[in-house]
Amino acid sequence: MKKLLLDVRDSFFEKTINIILFVMLFYLCIMINHVSDQLSEDKVQTKTYCYEMESCTEAKYYLEKFNIKNLDKDNDGIPCESICKK
Repeated sequence: MKKLLLDVRDSFFEKTINIILFVMLFYLCIMINHVSDQLSEDKVQTKTYCYEMESCTEAKYYLEKFNIKNLDKDNDGIPCESICKK
């Protein structure tokens, strides 16, 4: 009987440890994915001036996505007036 109880206990702990390891691995994957997304977004944000924009759509994207105040100097919500008010 004692042997059976020890086997059940060992099996329970083994399963518990496996579940804990799985959850930790899953959490680690989520964190790596999140950090990777942040790094790729930071690499995209290289344009900060209107002369670097190729279109009004691109200027609006940078203003909305990265909130680059330099693109909308008069704070009217329209970025790069030289491009967008043509």
